[in-house]
Amino acid sequence: MSQRLPPAALRERILAKTQKLPSPTVRDVAKVRLKLVVAALIPALLVLGVLGVGPKGRPLALALLVSIGWGAVAVACTALVFSGRSALGPSRPALGAIALMAPMLELLLSAIGMVLYPDTWSGVLGPKTHAACMLLGLVMGTAPLVAMLVHLRGLDPVRPHVRGAALGATAGAWAGTGTMLLCPHHEWTHVLVGHLLPVVLFAIAGAVVGGRVLALKRAGLT
Repeated sequence: MSQRLPPAALRERILAKTQKLPSPTVRDVAKVRLKLVVAALIPALLVLGVLGVGPKGRPLALALLVSIGWGAVAVACTALVFSGRSALGPSRPALGAIALMAPMLELLLSAIGMVLYPDTWSGVLGPKTHAACMLLGLVMGTAPLVAMLVHLRGLDPVRPHVRGAALGATAGAWAGTGTMLLCPHHEWTHVLVGHLLPVVLFAIAGAVVGGRVLALKRAGLT
């Protein structure tokens, strides 16, 4: 399915604005991207370094399944959200699929772990435990979302809200991977509230904020 192009008048303003701006070199782009990647990683690395990673009482196979599985989802989302033959990136349906499929795939992976290791989700955990993992996820996912929004700011005149949702789900997937490396619990309510809910919240936040940050600023094209 071909992507819908912006109106002709808007395309002309985009081209006019682009011609006025100096084209960054490959080295310039690489430096900016490196800075954004480092900024995105620092909070997560600090949290993981302080709290330590590992099975944390879970069966090693279960810890590997959920951590590597959620990490694979995060890597796939990152690759897909920056892919596409068009300069505008992936199509609206593809971006919507990323935003929807990220939490669904992560839920599937956790459900497989629950089936294979039923004893790990038989306990009852309180709201404080759910809130702790939610907070960790929000801390580790905010920087990646901000970095991606900054990298793509003002570059999506067609579907900034949908792209923002996909970026948010991607950031949430990375945050969820981090919490899976830290959390000793795999009870189903805790997974839904403490681990999956932040992914959904990041997708919503990405849609809201992305609608403003990613949208092409028409005032700058006049």
